[in-house]
This record gives sequence, structure tokens and C-alpha cells, in this order.
Amino acid sequence: MEQFLPISGSETRTEKTHRIQTYVYKFKVIQIRSFTQRPRLTESFLQTAITTATS
Repeated sequence: MEQFLPISGSETRTEKTHRIQTYVYKFKVIQIRSFTQRPRLTESFLQTAITTATS
């Protein structure tokens, strides 16, 4: 887990990561609602998106 470090600037890396995860979550909900007929494909895509956002 990433720690909150006193980094000067308008936004820390942790805050940026959190914002990306929030966007991914919102996008995830839309994708699940839009592609309920293809849950496996959607789940695979979401796992990739989450991994990309958190790496």
C-alpha cells in the first residue's frame, strides 16, 4: 500500500492514483451495465484496466 508522503506540488502520486481508480470504478459500472451479455470479456478488460491504473 502506498504511503502518503509530504511531496510538494498540487497533487501527490497517491492522490493521482486514487483519482484514476475512481475513474476506473465509474467506467467499470458503465461497462457492466452496457455489456451484461459479455461479462467474461468485460471482467477481463476491467482487470487489465485496474492493473494498469495501479501499476
